[in-house]
Amino acid sequence: IKSKVVSNATTHLVQAKETKYGIIYAPTVNVGDDIQTLAGINFLKSKGIHKYEFVNRESLNDYDGDEINLVMNGWFMYDFDKFPPSKKIKPIWISFHVWFGELITKHKEYFKTQPPIGCRDQATVELFKQHGIDAYFTGCLTLAFDKHTEKGDKKYLVDINTECNYIPNYDMDMKQF
Repeated sequence: IKSKVVSNATTHLVQAKETKYGIIYAPTVNVGDDIQTLAGINFLKSKGIHKYEFVNRESLNDYDGDEINLVMNGWFMYDFDKFPPSKKIKPIWISFHVWFGELITKHKEYFKTQPPIGCRDQATVELFKQHGIDAYFTGCLTLAFDKHTEKGDKKYLVDINTECNYIPNYDMDMKQF
């Protein structure tokens, strides 16, 4: 999947070498949104692109900077009235995801003018196809992260519910956590 994700968007990147690039970010408390931003950065860096700017996912239609090629990955979006993107944004549709088809339904004519939409999951592909919009499966852009091979000997507790009985006894040596 990693090679397919990278190769499907390469054509768009090569055609737009002179254009600026951008990564979406979302001003939310969802750490998954931050991971998607990092995945977009990783994707551009894997193509030798190290200069980019950040564009707020929740106000794409307000963007008024220079024309920009914007990696459109991750989940979209809270306010469907802030879509479609500004005409100054040239979307790179890769790893795009919607939960329900409402965004697609509301902006069907816009999506029909776009190149095939690279989707994070088969459910999103099917939503587009139900509306007669060309889409294909890329997988999640996080799959393009380099494999991390170094392992430490620490244990990590994440998002702990303190009422659960699986939390270690505090008499244990907490240096291991």
